[in-house]
Amino acid sequence: MIDIPAYKWAQHGQGDGRKTRQRLPRWWAACVRGVQTVWRKKMRASCSTRPVQEVQLQRMCARAGVRFGQFVVHCLEMGRVDIEVRGCGDDIADVLAQWLDEPLEVQRGLLGSVRVRSPKKFALEIGLARVAKGGSWLSGDSYKTMELPQGKIALALSDGMGFGVHAQAHSSAALQLLAQWLTAGEAEAIALRAVNASLAARTRTDMYATVDLVIMDSYDGRTTWIKSGSTPSYVIRGSDVRIVAAHNLPVGILNDIDIEPVQMCVQDADMIVMMTDGVYDDQKGLAPNVDLAQRERSIAHVLRWMCARQPQEIADALIDEAIAACGGSIADDMTVVVAKVRSVANASACAHHVHNVASAASRTAY
Repeated sequence: MIDIPAYKWAQHGQGDGRKTRQRLPRWWAACVRGVQTVWRKKMRASCSTRPVQEVQLQRMCARAGVRFGQFVVHCLEMGRVDIEVRGCGDDIADVLAQWLDEPLEVQRGLLGSVRVRSPKKFALEIGLARVAKGGSWLSGDSYKTMELPQGKIALALSDGMGFGVHAQAHSSAALQLLAQWLTAGEAEAIALRAVNASLAARTRTDMYATVDLVIMDSYDGRTTWIKSGSTPSYVIRGSDVRIVAAHNLPVGILNDIDIEPVQMCVQDADMIVMMTDGVYDDQKGLAPNVDLAQRERSIAHVLRWMCARQPQEIADALIDEAIAACGGSIADDMTVVVAKVRSVANASACAHHVHNVASAASRTAY
């Protein structure tokens, strides 16, 4: 269930002890109506085609003498097949692969259900390193990985306003809302605008956070960046380092925000590097008057030197470099996420398509 409040009650103390009620502003109602309209269109399109596809599959399996219970078609596009079959036999994948004329892989679920999908081409190996301001145990930065519909993988990084408990609440709320929208199949830009509207409407006090979102299509490598107030990201390809930047405001400041997606195709062995401003801004420790372009080039130079390392090694090294640039102090929360793109055919170790070593990599400095 997506968290879309129908209204909010804001209580304010009055001189006589009474409290007033304030409904959400008109722009929030308009936002909700817009999202509902998009969902209605999607549901109508889905309902008009999926039953026909499911009936065709049922007839085909019946003619082939294959046992089945119920079909749920998520996608029948060539190269992106995703079908859930309940109460079926072990030979269902072979029959579907022959009928659809493409290779399929099987994933068994609970209660005898089977998920039949086209094999994915790309996986991610992820390294994560982070420290909290002043060596605290609680960081205001939040990080999340998500497996989305249609074979997409999302990495999200958020930096809450300030530091400590409040910053953590802001950043985690932003990513939790974002995950709800994206896993429900919503488009990236609409999801982020809904998160922005929700944070802006939650309280009369300031509540905002940066969002750095990258979504990779595991079938063809097409990648979309959505950056809202976040620092530039980097893509390492061999000895070449590309900078991915967009100038958007953090979520929760304005009633509505403009989204400028950045798109790119990644390849096998490419590495995606994301970081919060604690790492990025602490490059000023080397030269207090360094400008934005110089800072970008400085980090690109460091990454070019690290291009032969593994994701976890790069994440750890960037944190160490940032702390050293500040003379050993930790002036802000710092988080680095490094994701290496691997061809599934050449990466048998990537059994779940997203290999997350964050639990082993997460560090707290004391």
